[in-house]
Amino acid sequence: MLNKVKNTLLIVFCIYSSGISQILSGSAHLQLNGPASAEQSNNCKNNARSELKKNIISWFSDEHRIKIDSLNPLDNFAVEKYIDTCFTYIKQETAFRGKILSITLLLDPDSAQKALQFHNNAFNARATESWKKFHAAKEANDFQQMYYEGIRSIAAANAHFGPPLILETDSVPLIKAAKAAVQLFFDRIRVFSSNMILEGRPGHLVEQAPSITAMIDSTPLSGIWFTCKYQTGKELFTKITDEKGSIALNEFRIPFVPNGTLVYLNIDPGKIIGSPHLILSKYFGLNIKNSQEQTFIIKVNRSLYNLQYEAISVGNIKLPPDFSANAHIVKFLRDSCYLQDANGGQADLKIAIKAQVSDYNNDETEHVTYKTSINVSIDGITMNPPQKKEFTLEFEKKYEQYVTIPTGLYFWDASGKIREAIKSTLSQF
Repeated sequence: MLNKVKNTLLIVFCIYSSGISQILSGSAHLQLNGPASAEQSNNCKNNARSELKKNIISWFSDEHRIKIDSLNPLDNFAVEKYIDTCFTYIKQETAFRGKILSITLLLDPDSAQKALQFHNNAFNARATESWKKFHAAKEANDFQQMYYEGIRSIAAANAHFGPPLILETDSVPLIKAAKAAVQLFFDRIRVFSSNMILEGRPGHLVEQAPSITAMIDSTPLSGIWFTCKYQTGKELFTKITDEKGSIALNEFRIPFVPNGTLVYLNIDPGKIIGSPHLILSKYFGLNIKNSQEQTFIIKVNRSLYNLQYEAISVGNIKLPPDFSANAHIVKFLRDSCYLQDANGGQADLKIAIKAQVSDYNNDETEHVTYKTSINVSIDGITMNPPQKKEFTLEFEKKYEQYVTIPTGLYFWDASGKIREAIKSTLSQF
């Protein structure tokens, strides 16, 4: 199937030299089969920005001896804020060469230095203001405001690139004082769960949803953001404690995962500073108690399904009986997707799979190509609301003509692609 846009992205990272100074730049190129849409242009610009970011991090290291930990999401957040400031000075060059869209972002070192000074001044002011508000909230026993302004103080002080900010009223860097004060606050937080089990059928909302409650000493702690994630790190949702310090997990939908899969609910200070992704407390320099990270175990009650599987050949290929029959699909759905065959009875899921196999010769290259087009459709009949998901995948392999083709190995691989398509479809729920 031909796509209007090929998903081919070429990234170029370069530094333009002019005399002694070096222009910081980042470029991205996108291959098109038609006019570039606004979304494609934005994607290309974002990739150019990512390449510029690498150049800026090198500039920090080479010119200012500032080391950025690229694995630290709080450091990355600070760099992104600096780049936002740089866009006042950045020059963008856009070009179309044939079917290639090219975007280059250019930043001269003098402008980079001006942006750095402006950025540092702005975040120094934010850190100072939040530190004052933290102490005012402490005097008023306003726990939520203490937490918010303490986190903002740390984040703003961390966003200062260069020697750490020291206020006239303090003898230590503000970031050190803020971390110590917020750590004392964190040490008083306790998180309790009503139940550690998330039970239900895959694709359905959890049954008897548990809740968690955050307390500071004996007072419910409202306004605390938590992010839920799988043990793989994939983020599921973010919720905030109510006036009772509680969060109900009633919107959690049981995923298509093995029985006993772990799910973690973490305090997420990053939401206070507007981060779209989880930033754990440790990246703010804070240690958490065991209870502050809640762990839940998923107990899977198998969903029932009915299967319609069709494997056909539209070429000269004879399908192996094992590939034509649905036994390998039924085994995979049972063992790896934790579903149960309804045998034509009432079911939660209606699964339709079609695998079409074809072959064609290319005499110029003296190759023959085997191709399997796979379509998976899963209808969540009993879900609330009902949902239907589809996934299409194509699998090709080329072989030299006039040699014996290992059809057994090909269909083994094609069966694996069907399993991959099923997993991809289920992951959409």
